[in-house]
Amino acid sequence: MAARLWAVGQRGDQGEFLRLDIEFHAAVLNASGNLMFSQLHNLVAEVLAGRTQHGLMPHLPDHEALQLHVDVASAIQRREAGAAHAAMSRIVEQSTEEMGDIWSSSHAAGEEPGMP
Repeated sequence: MAARLWAVGQRGDQGEFLRLDIEFHAAVLNASGNLMFSQLHNLVAEVLAGRTQHGLMPHLPDHEALQLHVDVASAIQRREAGAAHAAMSRIVEQSTEEMGDIWSSSHAAGEEPGMP
């Protein structure tokens, strides 16, 4: 799944990337074995969709972000919880930084993110 996410991200197909990203994060949450975490998939899906709908997602995903998704999947396959946690934490940190940068540059230009 992470490989498909990477390929779609490189193509710039935002709709398909969003669909796969939501599917990826739902699979990670479900793989945790924690019922509480697995129930967060709808919340995560809304955050990811909102980020795209409001123009807070770059047209082409950052190379590091794509690699981090692969790192999460690989760590889960190797049953290395600490490595999976570290990569997922970095995904969250990076997306927060990225949204802040997009928001700031849009406001500096007098625009609203996601608005024509």
